[in-house]
Amino acid sequence: MDDSEKSRHDFLLKLYETAWKNIIRTDELLWKVFLTYASVVLSTLFLSDKVFNNLFYGIAIALAITAIATCHAFNVNLWFMRNLVLISNVEIEFLNANDYGVLIPAKWKPPFGMKFFNFKEFPSLLGYIYPIFAAFICFPYWTGLSPMLQGIVAAWAAILFILSGVYIHYLNMDFASLKDEAPGQNKTGG
Repeated sequence: MDDSEKSRHDFLLKLYETAWKNIIRTDELLWKVFLTYASVVLSTLFLSDKVFNNLFYGIAIALAITAIATCHAFNVNLWFMRNLVLISNVEIEFLNANDYGVLIPAKWKPPFGMKFFNFKEFPSLLGYIYPIFAAFICFPYWTGLSPMLQGIVAAWAAILFILSGVYIHYLNMDFASLKDEAPGQNKTGG
């Protein structure tokens, strides 16, 4: 192996080492955020029901926390996908077919010359789980409210849903522009 090939291998190995550190850090952070989210939502509902004897504020706060957690999960997913786009573009520029099995596992070689494409990652999955979790947990409490308070909570949930949707749409537009503007030959799919 000549010096330029060794430099290329060293570069790619350092890239993968850094990428895996980022993936592990993101994964650990997401679990910590999810556990914190679940604890805060459950504590808020418990306190509003048992201590303050007023479910309305507990549900309203739980829904706000859910909207924030959902937006955070999609934001983390954007950064995760951004890193994948950049890494895959670097691979397109620097990775050779004979690097599979040497630098990266041979089983990671895309079949039939397909390019990397993945939008089903854990961060975005949490973005879907948060509202489902909140609905599952808040609904029994919501049914105990008066019809007027139920309407206020429903309107609050709708407002949070719309605001979250606008933010997620902005993130999607940001990601679409990133794919167009990312360095390297953008052949990452989608």
